[in-house]
Parts: sequence; structure tokens; C-alpha cells
Amino acid sequence: MSEVARGIEALRSAMRNESSDLASQLLYEHWLKRSTWKARSEALPLVVGVDPADWETYLEAGELAAQESDVWSSFSLGNRIDADDELIPVSLVHAWCVANDVELLGGFTRLYDFIRQATFQSAGATPARAGTSARSYEDSDEVEIVLGAALSLVSKMPERCRDDNGLFDGATVANLILDTVVRWFPLSPPSMSSKQMAELIDRWLE
Repeated sequence: MSEVARGIEALRSAMRNESSDLASQLLYEHWLKRSTWKARSEALPLVVGVDPADWETYLEAGELAAQESDVWSSFSLGNRIDADDELIPVSLVHAWCVANDVELLGGFTRLYDFIRQATFQSAGATPARAGTSARSYEDSDEVEIVLGAALSLVSKMPERCRDDNGLFDGATVANLILDTVVRWFPLSPPSMSSKQMAELIDRWLE
């Protein structure tokens, strides 16, 4: 188990006896209607499995402030977050959890996978026009999948994501995604080209 995963488990310790699958389902039904969450006050408690509205009370009751601070440091660094209330795509939250071996709660996993597949199938029904730039994809589910894949690869194999100068490189990461494309796009190939993915990833890496 990774250090991050142990930290999340420590934060979950106070909810083990009161949590339920139904409560988890209802929590994520509400929050997964949004594509972005505030990093510290929403994303972090939702990874733990606590309603953001109850987060401060939960931490105080369980005397978990120190554990929260440690996990937040890893979370903000891993996702390049500059401010507590910065909005972060849910896909990157999910990818960070996967990259750090954090066990996702059942309600989160079921609903996230369902929403991702449903929106992916809907978006994939309309082929992209020739010459479309990566910027035009910014409202599509495909962007979230590509960035989630990029975060996972950069976290798990950073040495393979760098160019000859030792810098993280969008084209290199895009090629790695396409080399394992079935893992990220199991239903059908992505409509974005390698160049479009590279441009998108380079903007995220800036």
C-alpha cells in the first residue's frame, strides 16, 4: 500500500462504523453531476467518502487534521494545485486515486464508470471534423480521459514521459497513451489525433 493510500485509509477510520453503501450511492449521485470539484473542500472529502458539507466537523471529531494536511500535500503536489479552492476535473481525481493505489468506494466507482461510458458513447457518436484543434475538445469527455491517462502515466512512469532534455513532453505522453489505447478507450478509438492529444497535454503541463 502506498503512503497516500495509507493516509486515505487513516482519514476513513472515523467513518467505518457509520458508512453504508446506500449513503455512498446517494452522496456520489449528487456530486458526480458536476465535472469539477473544489480541490481541498470537495475533492478530498469525496475521495475519503465524506459529504463536503460535513468535512470540517468530521475532521475535528476524529482529530484527523494532521492526516488531512499530509494527504492534501500529496494531492495538491500530484495534481499541480496552487490554491485550496482551485477546481479540478473529476477525471483527474479518479486518475490520482488509481495512480496512488487508493481504493475507491463502491458508490464512486459504479457511478463514475457509468457516467464516463455513457458520455463517451454519446460523444463518440459524432465523428470529429478534419482539422479540428485540440482546443475544440475542451468540453468533451474525451479530454477528461486523455488528461486522466496522462496524469496516471506521469505519476507511474515519469522517466518514460520525458523528452531528450529531461522535460515532461506532451508528444511523448500522447504516444504512450496511444500505445495502450485499449486501456483508456475500451469501447472505440479516440477521435483526437496524436498531435491534438500532445497539444492538450502540453497545456496541462505548463
